[in-house]
Amino acid sequence: MRIRRVVIAATTVAVGAVTGALAGLVGNAADGPEPLPDLTSPQGLARFVADYRAEFGDTLVDDLTLFPEHASFDRAAAGDPHRYLSYSFDGEFDSWSSPSTRPSDAVAFDLAGLDLVAVSEMILGAPATLRVPDGRVELVGFDVDDEGRATVAVHAQRPGTDQGGHVVFAFDGTPIAVFPYEP
Repeated sequence: MRIRRVVIAATTVAVGAVTGALAGLVGNAADGPEPLPDLTSPQGLARFVADYRAEFGDTLVDDLTLFPEHASFDRAAAGDPHRYLSYSFDGEFDSWSSPSTRPSDAVAFDLAGLDLVAVSEMILGAPATLRVPDGRVELVGFDVDDEGRATVAVHAQRPGTDQGGHVVFAFDGTPIAVFPYEP
């Protein structure tokens, strides 16, 4: 008799757990996907890096440009390091090219090497640093410079004008060059 009560209790708990899980899935599906943050913001950068790692299993990229609502990047083709594919990201990853010959001097960099805190501080401070305190970050570009350093370039501009500039820094937040707005 005692065994029967344990089996009934365990079955009831299991049915409740499955019902709760299904309700959660249905509820989440009804809510739709989580909205994409501005990719040029610290939250957007962190979201992009996390989604990129989940999509590709690594964080290696040849070049990357983040805009507020989308990103574009190139990465080596899976299984063929001599070819690359171009991708876009707007909450989903899409390849918009067929494999192309990768330049012989292409250097991949690893987004895992980003100091997200330092880079976020640089992004947030860019408009003031560039003498456009009421400006907004228009794009964040990632590349490798002539010295082989992985770099970040933040471009900020006053909306509706050509008043802007950009700052370049290393993945650890160390400034390399500043090109502020000059009235």
